[in-house]
Amino acid sequence: MPEIWPTEAKLRGSGLANAVGRISGIASPYAVAVLLDSYGVSGVFILLGSVSVIVAGAIAFIGIETKGASVESIGLDVVTEK
Repeated sequence: MPEIWPTEAKLRGSGLANAVGRISGIASPYAVAVLLDSYGVSGVFILLGSVSVIVAGAIAFIGIETKGASVESIGLDVVTEK
């Protein structure tokens, strides 16, 4: 893990991402099977496309722009936002 985040935020974010990844890894094969049985291949593609759009929106609205910024300035920005 990079050290640009405070330890508390880094551990909480890492744990949350790990938990969501594990839950979605368990649930998605069942969702795909149900959608494939009920709606066919197009239902599966709609699910995957919808999830992709939701993730892209979350990154666009919640993500921090790091292009052209030093690690130190990003770390200071995060710390001063508290």
